[in-house]
Amino acid sequence: MEEIFPNGINYLFNETKWRIAAHNRWFAPETDYATQNGGDYEFLIEDGLALPLEERFWDDLFAESRKWGLFMYEQDWLWWQWLEMTTTKTNVLLGREWMMQFGRAAERAGLTVQSLAR
Repeated sequence: MEEIFPNGINYLFNETKWRIAAHNRWFAPETDYATQNGGDYEFLIEDGLALPLEERFWDDLFAESRKWGLFMYEQDWLWWQWLEMTTTKTNVLLGREWMMQFGRAAERAGLTVQSLAR
């Protein structure tokens, strides 16, 4: 994103104080956050998608994002996550836990969330 924010998103926020809303479709299996790819967080990776399994991931993501002005996180494309992953169709608690984890972490960080199924 250097071509869009040559001085970084922190610089943009510090200069403008514009708050930022972030949008996420889904996590790709290549996500740098996953331990499977050298990251620090456990993810379920299957069927061409990835799902974070640790609430600590959300706490860290939101704490870092607050530094550059995040005020709202939108988790979109939930239907894709649910219908395309085998585990979300066979483990009724997994999807609920995922939603609860990011909701609790957002609340602790003082962020609002939107969840969209499309």
